[in-house]
Amino acid sequence: MKRIISTFGILIVMLASLTVLLSSCEFGNDREEEKSEMEEAREELLSEYEELKKDIDERIEDIENRMEGATDELAEGLEGAREELLQERSELEKAMDDIRDASLDTWEEVRDSAEQTFASVRDSFEDTVQDIEEWFEE
Repeated sequence: MKRIISTFGILIVMLASLTVLLSSCEFGNDREEEKSEMEEAREELLSEYEELKKDIDERIEDIENRMEGATDELAEGLEGAREELLQERSELEKAMDDIRDASLDTWEEVRDSAEQTFASVRDSFEDTVQDIEEWFEE
């Protein structure tokens, strides 16, 4: 009788161990799926950010070209716009670095912060472009 109880106890421990093992395998699969989704989202965000960075770089080059023949007053305004765009590009690059370095555990927080930075940089970029175009309309 003791032997049956002992065998039954071992069987229960084995079943419990098997249950834990199987549930950890499912957790691992979920984790891999989350990581895959994060990598896909990371690549999409970085692609968007690269496009904005390219636009900023093109506008900086345009400003530098326009500064060559500009009056002192206009050149001063263009230099201010150029400096602002350089700062915005720097913020965008930092957000891109954060996106690249994010782990699965930090992804949501990093993504949210980077998206706010992107929106801010994009809005500032659009405002700066509009200001420059208005200067040359006058």
